Amino acid sequence: MDLVTLVILLFLAGVIFGVAEIFIPSAGVLLVLSIVSFVCSIVFAFKVSALFGLAVILAAPLVMLVAVVKGFKYLPRTFIGRRMILGRPIEREEAPPAPAPEGDAPASTGPPAEQDGELVGREGVARTDLRPSGSAQIGNRRYNVVSDGELIAPGTKVRVIEVRGNRIVVEAVDNM
Repeated sequence: MDLVTLVILLFLAGVIFGVAEIFIPSAGVLLVLSIVSFVCSIVFAFKVSALFGLAVILAAPLVMLVAVVKGFKYLPRTFIGRRMILGRPIEREEAPPAPAPEGDAPASTGPPAEQDGELVGREGVARTDLRPSGSAQIGNRRYNVVSDGELIAPGTKVRVIEVRGNRIVVEAVDNM
């Protein structure tokens, strides 16, 4: 095998190892093999002639750049690429409804905007420990709520004192 063929084979091996590094997680082993192949290719190219050596030095980064760009374009269509890259986000209309929690009342992360003022002053029952957040049943709905700073045990009557966006603040009702 002549030196020019060896230079071309080492150069192609460097490109193949570099592109394979994109597709196969190898902890950098393939990258090291790619670099070693390119360096050997350049060394042998200079043994052929100085002009051929310079041509290989200039061609190596350009060919690798083109190969990597093409590799990244092709990556999402490969088996490994589909497993590594997330799909597009699900639009709100397409999202499946969240399953209702077990219990007697459906859960809500907060009141709809038109209910903001209606909840203030209403009373309910704490369903979980409020330290300071938890859930409470107000009317026939279950809400995620926060206490005004105190620990409230489950089963304690609570009153809504503030609603700001989806944050519902409650306090324990004194039974006197």
